[in-house]
Amino acid sequence: MESQTVYIETRAGTGGDEASLWANELLRMYARYANKKNWKVYEIDTGVIKVNGPSAFNELKNEAGVHRVQRVPATER
Repeated sequence: MESQTVYIETRAGTGGDEASLWANELLRMYARYANKKNWKVYEIDTGVIKVNGPSAFNELKNEAGVHRVQRVPATER
């Protein structure tokens, strides 16, 4: 299998601190998934990682777009 490179960027939308927490949590989830697949993960910048490994692009290409979460904010517990 050919090694493929993917850049993943998460940005907080509206929602203040809770939105930032969600964006960081989402990026960490992608990094942990990549590690579990034995792909290489590099932190490029705040909110940006580079993932390199066999079929990385093929497996992650459908993750593009807006991801939303609805929950009780940690700042209001």
